[in-house]
Formats: sequence, structure tokens, C-alpha cells
Amino acid sequence: MKGWLYNCRLLTQTLSDPSLN
Repeated sequence: MKGWLYNCRLLTQTLSDPSLN
């Protein structure tokens, strides 16, 4: 069940990088 972990990391990266938002 690493799907939620992957999504969490993706969200964290997106939030950390406003340029991607």
C-alpha cells in the first residue's frame, strides 16, 4: 500500500514548489 505514500510525496513536492502549482 505505497500508493498513498506516493501521493503524499507528490503533494508535498507540489506544495514545496510553487512553480509547479
